[in-house]
Amino acid sequence: MKFKIYFPITLFLISFSFSETVKQDSIIVRDKWLAFDKVQHFTYSFLWTLSSQYILVNNMNFDERDAIHYSVMSSASAGVMKELYDMQKPRGYLSKKDLFANSLGILLACLVIQDNIKIDFRH
Repeated sequence: MKFKIYFPITLFLISFSFSETVKQDSIIVRDKWLAFDKVQHFTYSFLWTLSSQYILVNNMNFDERDAIHYSVMSSASAGVMKELYDMQKPRGYLSKKDLFANSLGILLACLVIQDNIKIDFRH
């Protein structure tokens, strides 16, 4: 199925098409680790990964093992694109801590998804 090949490549290219160099004034930023913003990033990435996995497996008939790659990539791309969008704002910046919170949300979703996939070790 060509969709399985072109979908992640398209998301990857879109995320880089919006990229630009980091603004000089955005390098020094006070970004707290424990902030409501980090909870939002964690939660959205977690829910995005789980919901896209559900849609791919149940509505688009993907295999669960194949769908997890697309779920992770789409969630990670959304997180990166959000940070790139934030950079475009007048006092915006790319927050590595937000990206880390996104990664933790994706990781937890992967653990939940992997727990539901039955693994056959005989193959």
